Amino acid sequence: MKHVKLLSFVVVVALASLVLVSCAPRGSTPTVGWSGPTFVNGMVYVGSTEGKILAVNVSARSKGLDFPSSADGEWVYSNPVSSGSGMSCAQSTSGVTIYGTPVVVPDENLVYIGAYNGKVYALGMDTGVERWEYPKGEGNIGAVVGSPVVSDGSLYVSSSDGRIYSLNLTYGDKKWQSVVLGDKLWSTPAFGNGVIYVSTFDGYIYGLPATGIFSQEDVEASWSYHAESGFVSSPVVYSGTVFCSFGNNLYAVREGSNSTAWNFSGGKWFWASPLVREGVVYAGCLDNYIYAVDSQTGAEIWSYDTGSRIVSTPVFAGDYLVVASEDGNLFVFDLASPSGGESVQPVKVIPVTGDIQSPLCFHDGVIYLRSQDNYLQAVDIGEGRVVWKLPLTGK
Repeated sequence: MKHVKLLSFVVVVALASLVLVSCAPRGSTPTVGWSGPTFVNGMVYVGSTEGKILAVNVSARSKGLDFPSSADGEWVYSNPVSSGSGMSCAQSTSGVTIYGTPVVVPDENLVYIGAYNGKVYALGMDTGVERWEYPKGEGNIGAVVGSPVVSDGSLYVSSSDGRIYSLNLTYGDKKWQSVVLGDKLWSTPAFGNGVIYVSTFDGYIYGLPATGIFSQEDVEASWSYHAESGFVSSPVVYSGTVFCSFGNNLYAVREGSNSTAWNFSGGKWFWASPLVREGVVYAGCLDNYIYAVDSQTGAEIWSYDTGSRIVSTPVFAGDYLVVASEDGNLFVFDLASPSGGESVQPVKVIPVTGDIQSPLCFHDGVIYLRSQDNYLQAVDIGEGRVVWKLPLTGK
């Protein structure tokens, strides 16, 4: 138990160090957070390093129009609340720190985001006007670091108070909350076979029923797995297996099992969440390598050294895997071509400006990313270049 608590403390220190590395003077506004972009119906929704949420029309950006172009549905939302607490770098009056990626539900016409001030916000897709916040008023649920997720008509968030919350999409009313599952929940929940999974710093993966719960307080976990050390990445569920990481190890646990199916060791920590496709797990590591691992056995299939640590979660782009190194390069791997051993090489390496710590987003041949220098960048994979970039210092 002391070993687990010590490792949990190390995780907190390491996460804080990543935040501090991402900080850079920008007048009175610090550079914080690693919110990724979301593409929906020609718009990109993203959190800035200044704690704002922005809606960006990709057609307007391609034309070089002034931002924000309200005629094209662009807007900027800023909650003027100081974010100078916890992991934040300094006092900021422009907005609260945003670490998660916005989630958009067109049927509700809403954009959802959790913030480090312990609030969850729902904003109008078309206007950016705040529709609701949870909790309402002065209360909060503890810092929200992971992204919110939507499943079966509910919004789910994990909180630093150790609980998962299920909220009504339309009005933000609480449907239920879990018991305290851990000291802190900083991961994004994942779903599989009617179960919601979350990982904790003290070495647990918990599974809770995602359906059949109505207006209950303190919902108990229906399953748990305990490792010798805590988990730092958000869990991913694929074909009856939960994949998660802590430290140098990537773990695979079969749903409902109390034992490890396999673990794979890298040279340093696996920080970003893995991706899984067609029986292969792709995991970026702080040792600069992207690893391809057999999802059933944990055997390494191939690996590649990007030359800089990988903090951002990669993305599938059709038959390509796109991996971002922290120093600002995109590595494009063709997954459709035969590969094996040390022969795997990227088909393209595309440089961008600024460090990359946020998750990537792909749509219609274009990678969208938010760099730590507070730019939203659009990278055309076919052309192998940045086709436009927007400073996220909107009015």
